[in-house]
Amino acid sequence: GGEASFPTGVWKVAMVTGAPAVVYFVIPVSERRALVRTYDPIRVRRVARGDRDIAVRDAAAAFARCLEDVVRQHPFHWANFYEFWCSA
Repeated sequence: GGEASFPTGVWKVAMVTGAPAVVYFVIPVSERRALVRTYDPIRVRRVARGDRDIAVRDAAAAFARCLEDVVRQHPFHWANFYEFWCSA
């Protein structure tokens, strides 16, 4: 329920190119096996310049829902490489 910071570059590229962002996660199951969880592609609609931040935020929120789903199922198999939790 808290706020978290997500990179926005992928959503901006998706908006400009019209390409969907494919969402998937790879969870290690054993030394030789992995589970691949896929989700529906996220499409970022092209909008007027003044509405772009909202479209990017909506896409990031859609990704966050996918991340929440996979982390709930596999809580010990996730990591990030940037400051994730927003500081108050």
